[in-house]
Amino acid sequence: MLRILIADPDPGTALAVEQLFGERHATRLEVQACASLEEACSQAAQRRPTAVLAGSSLLPLEQEDQLRELVGRFAPAPLVVLAEPEHARRCGRVVVAGAYDWIPKDSPLFLALPRIIVHAVERAQAERAMAQFEQAARSAETLLADILESAPWAALLLDAAGRIQQCNSAAERLLYRNRRRIEGREFADFLVKSSLPSFREAFRRATTRVGQQQTAHVWLATADESEVVQLEMRGSAGDGEGPMVVLWLHPVDKDITWVEAHPDSDLRRILEEVTASGRSQVPIVQVHLLGLGEVREALGQRWPEMEWRVHRIVQRVLANLLQPHERWCRNGEDGYILVFTRATAEEAAKRAETIAEAIRAAVLGADDLTARARSLVPPVPEAQRHALAQIVTALGEADGSGLTLARPAVVAPPENDRVADLGRRLREVLEVDFEPVYDQTGSPTPLLVAAAGSEAAPLLAELRELAGEEPEARLAHDLALLDSTLAAIEREADRDQSVFVFDVQWETLATRRLADAYVERLRGLDAGLRRYLAPAIVGVPPGTYPPRIGRAVALLRPFSKLQLLTVPDPIGEPPHPSLGRASMLAIDYETLQRRSAEAADGLRTFVKRAHSLNYRVLVRRVPRGTAPLLRDRFDIDFTCPV
Repeated sequence: MLRILIADPDPGTALAVEQLFGERHATRLEVQACASLEEACSQAAQRRPTAVLAGSSLLPLEQEDQLRELVGRFAPAPLVVLAEPEHARRCGRVVVAGAYDWIPKDSPLFLALPRIIVHAVERAQAERAMAQFEQAARSAETLLADILESAPWAALLLDAAGRIQQCNSAAERLLYRNRRRIEGREFADFLVKSSLPSFREAFRRATTRVGQQQTAHVWLATADESEVVQLEMRGSAGDGEGPMVVLWLHPVDKDITWVEAHPDSDLRRILEEVTASGRSQVPIVQVHLLGLGEVREALGQRWPEMEWRVHRIVQRVLANLLQPHERWCRNGEDGYILVFTRATAEEAAKRAETIAEAIRAAVLGADDLTARARSLVPPVPEAQRHALAQIVTALGEADGSGLTLARPAVVAPPENDRVADLGRRLREVLEVDFEPVYDQTGSPTPLLVAAAGSEAAPLLAELRELAGEEPEARLAHDLALLDSTLAAIEREADRDQSVFVFDVQWETLATRRLADAYVERLRGLDAGLRRYLAPAIVGVPPGTYPPRIGRAVALLRPFSKLQLLTVPDPIGEPPHPSLGRASMLAIDYETLQRRSAEAADGLRTFVKRAHSLNYRVLVRRVPRGTAPLLRDRFDIDFTCPV
């Protein structure tokens, strides 16, 4: 039954509401009309309505405190305000005070009143259910923590896999570790090898025979060999993900006086009831261990020399994948601890598995980009290839004497003392690191983007500023970045499986003599080293003639695996492939920030057109946490963080 309480001096409002719902809902609808707010509040106190409709003429629209008090008097029923024409401009204050919505009486929106009431009721029910759930979860978590902490003996809570979910201070003292180094690990890690069979047998019985107490004597790996602890375990039903096990530790050594020999049975029973109810498994923190054993085994004898590089790659992946509310820390020589908050046990396990897969892919190498690059650049059909061969042959036989298609001699740009000095200083301090590129699933790809260190930023800015007077500064800037990128490639552990993106300025490629000098530098590189390179053309002015862009891309194609074109205006039209295409289009996130809010539809249209032309789109310098939004809202193929 839907019970609607109406407070409005107009007697025709109740009849209009009944007519909106229609005759077929008459048996499930009860409308009660009141002429004043006091009468409506009295009726609501006697019999709680499902929803309340109030006329704006009865509300103190200028007094926010009184509005909040009035909304609270009708709670938990949602309040919808029926606005008179003269009050429409001020009714927004009622929503701020806590009302669900307001509707003008004389507008077509009034016809949607039944749907708005149903939505208001459903939202109010959902909010009440969520509040009760959160309160129950907080109560259960607080109760469980208080019970564990008040126990004078060592108590631990294990999941079905034997991992420690929670422990108390007595367990910290017994295991000689703080809580952060205990929770999340398997309890078997704290036992000597000779005690593992007896513990596992007792744990198996505790998980299969729920409610029955199991006992075993084991040696703690962190204690003296003269000390033995007695385990008492009892399984409970858990929360559907498997049974939970309450584990009590009693040192047999009589010299330990801070643990009572006979724990309070009532306290133990309460703890077992809380864990058996399942409500305690709305976790506040989930902890997972991440080991590099597989990586270490795969590298074999190369591990000692590669260890520091592996840890550098792992930490780079963690810094990019973990959310702001997630943390990591080192655990021993080749292990990491991941701490997930705001996640259930299942969500945390999936996150840990995703991160582990990303680390394995980044360290051991993911799929090569060769296949992806070939898919981005469609092959030339056989008929077109034959026609091109005939054209080249005809050009060679022109005038009967042949045609020499030789490159003009490369004229090196004149030396400038200031530019040369800045280039030399830049090479001394410029260190390039690489940021991974992530695909639409959030997994890292073999594509790495070069990022210059902060120490070289002033020199790079000075060279870019000097380029307005001395064009050679652009060439010095790009050659220094290329040389630093090559040096960083030599240091990368996963070089053989990666493609490295570095910037080259548009003006360098657009100026003939600068372009010749830059291409000559690329030509001097070893062919095996070129296959790692993916230059990204940056700084293309808006409105540049597309064939000029095609010629710049064609200059780089013989010396690189991929070519990226940074789009100056991501709201315009993508360059047509027939004009000379790059392998991928790149967009700088700062360019998006400078656009107005109305540019969102333009960006979405740009990405769709780029996909129709078989381009893939990469957004660079994306702030942390923004990449999922870009991928979901605009169908961006790849993102690279700041």
